[in-house]
Amino acid sequence: MSELASHHPEKIILAAVAENGVIGRDGRLPWHLPDDLRHFRRLTLGQTLIMGRATFLGIGRPLDQRLNLVVSRSLAPQPGIRVCRSFAAALAEGQNAGRTIFFIGGAEIYRQALPVADRMILSRIHGRFVGDTLFPAFSEKDWRLEKEELGSRFDLLTYVRRP
Repeated sequence: MSELASHHPEKIILAAVAENGVIGRDGRLPWHLPDDLRHFRRLTLGQTLIMGRATFLGIGRPLDQRLNLVVSRSLAPQPGIRVCRSFAAALAEGQNAGRTIFFIGGAEIYRQALPVADRMILSRIHGRFVGDTLFPAFSEKDWRLEKEELGSRFDLLTYVRRP
């Protein structure tokens, strides 16, 4: 078996979450924080992204210099993305690509990623927002807060899976 075939890339949940758990409203982020968007870009450039159909449509385009895997049973193939008909298919394709995998939403993708992710990087947005999409609950017994960087508009929380 080649070294590449035996290597499993790190799987990371990457989300911006308001204090009340909101992650989206009408398919978009309910806030505009350029520093958080720059952080997202810096982390994900050159990597693999797994997202749901609504997240992709909310972004409105494939994200450049990244492998965009979109989980959807109905979306037609289009340039710049690979449509995967299930979460499991997207995960398998992402692992075959051999790069870090970032799960970037929405709620159903996060829910399915929680049992398989190695790490979570959450931007905890200061404030409570009206929204129609919430980050799924997770158990602190499964995750350990590894790092906390406090900011003026959001804090960066990095969790690692407990053994």
